[in-house]
Amino acid sequence: METDSGLRTESTPQGVAVFLDGRRLSSARPRSGTRRRLPGTPLSRTGYVGFSPLQGYGLRDLRSRLDPASFVLTLELEERLNAVAHSGDSELILDDTPGSERCHFCTGLDSDPVQALRRRVSLEARRRGVRRLEFLRLSGGVDLHRDGYDEAARLLQEDLADVWRNRATEIVLGRRWLANTFSNGALAHRSADALDELIQERVVMVGAGPSLDDALPTIAATLRSAGRRDLSIVALDTALPVLAEHGIVPDVVVAMDCQIFNVYDLMPWRWDDTALLTDITCHPAVVRKFPPHRRYFFLSEFAPIALVRDAESLRRFPVIPPLGSVAGAAAFLLDATGRRTGRPRSVVTVGIDFATVVGATHGRMAPAHRLALANASRTTPVGVPPRSREAPAVSSRSGGHVATDAVLSRQAESLRRVITTSTISWYALGDGVDFGARPLPAFTAPSTPDTTIDGRRGGAGDGKGDTGPGRIDRVMRHLVEEVRAELIAAETPLRTDGSGDPRDVMSERLWELVTLDFPDMARLWTDRHFRIAQRGRILGSLLDLRRRVVRALECPGATSTGRS
Repeated sequence: METDSGLRTESTPQGVAVFLDGRRLSSARPRSGTRRRLPGTPLSRTGYVGFSPLQGYGLRDLRSRLDPASFVLTLELEERLNAVAHSGDSELILDDTPGSERCHFCTGLDSDPVQALRRRVSLEARRRGVRRLEFLRLSGGVDLHRDGYDEAARLLQEDLADVWRNRATEIVLGRRWLANTFSNGALAHRSADALDELIQERVVMVGAGPSLDDALPTIAATLRSAGRRDLSIVALDTALPVLAEHGIVPDVVVAMDCQIFNVYDLMPWRWDDTALLTDITCHPAVVRKFPPHRRYFFLSEFAPIALVRDAESLRRFPVIPPLGSVAGAAAFLLDATGRRTGRPRSVVTVGIDFATVVGATHGRMAPAHRLALANASRTTPVGVPPRSREAPAVSSRSGGHVATDAVLSRQAESLRRVITTSTISWYALGDGVDFGARPLPAFTAPSTPDTTIDGRRGGAGDGKGDTGPGRIDRVMRHLVEEVRAELIAAETPLRTDGSGDPRDVMSERLWELVTLDFPDMARLWTDRHFRIAQRGRILGSLLDLRRRVVRALECPGATSTGRS
């Protein structure tokens, strides 16, 4: 059979041979030729990713031989070959069946197949405890997009490393992220998209790195003389104390720390004239320090769970990938605003250093963060006095060297990935780790003067077309109440049915929430007997989650839907 697209198939005793534009993509014996590319003895805790599978000969057999901690997924980058995957001779499983132990599906059907595959690999790796990936080049179709498949393999390896790098943080903070999401969702707020009017042609993004102390006096003096028209100041949370000391009130402050440390950066000042742009997982005490009409939420996908992935109310917020730092999140959102509105055109970063200086890890007057970092093992090894360790040196923007650590280096690389694809011109003032912005020798404010250093235009929450606080938070409250109802419904069978599988009494969304911070989560997903043995721990987790949800619905400032 030949189609107008140049695709031709030919039936043989050994299966269907595939030709594209006159080029043979399968071997002379399609079935046995493809199976020779598959592993004879599958490895445990391994994800197999098949590139250009055509009909997927042999994948059903491979799937049947995998242990519960492994999976098979496929990727097809040539759109014309999707017809082969759907043919009657195909051995691919094309549907993503919920609850499938090892789901194999063809991502060539997705609008962005690589991103779809990346999401699925991250999800399956967490659930099954997968430790390695094996890439199977199953046909000559790989040669049609060799660079694309090589890049996909690189990205998937990075994603798998991120899964296990972040898993420890997920175990420690996962329950706090959920509690904050529920609490903040019940507070009055807006979507971050409504902040567009506060972003002008030029933006100064201020962090709390060591270079801030030297640069800020000059910036403050320049702003006083030249004004702030057509200029927005976006501050990262830890920079607020230093800005307050110099009398600078930012237009927007970006925060995303789920812990109480963040609150100390806002004390003892109140920021009534500043808009808060925050991750919905931010600590609620930070959110409550801002008036309801100046709270703007975005959603960072802190874990690949259904609550984040599928909840329509959460999808009302701008969704960003987990970038690992507030600087990366702020840059991502500014770039999204620039693509949507044409503003900003340029961003100057100040104090975005990702570098450490003995005695000044963060800007002075940010005591909580300096104390936390000074006592952290990642910045001060065990047995070494605080702030006396030798940090590794990397190349700086000025051509010299600065001290950093592994965590800050990853954050700088994350910001670099945002900047390299941005439509905005990025500049960096002061020294620090090179993250892709062009070095700026001096700061120059717009020429039109204003009467005060706080000469901003407009106000947060006055945007046209914004639904205002009340509508979105009521929708979010419905989601929180739905979760509470599911928790209550699952409690009774968990208490009474001593021999049943706890997984059977919960939806996938609820199961993910209850098991999010279990260190042995992979066994809970793959081993029924283990789930039954852990009924007590699962019930305790469910009760704790219900307590947090109830507390969120009853917290001061929570909106009401008229239901009890």
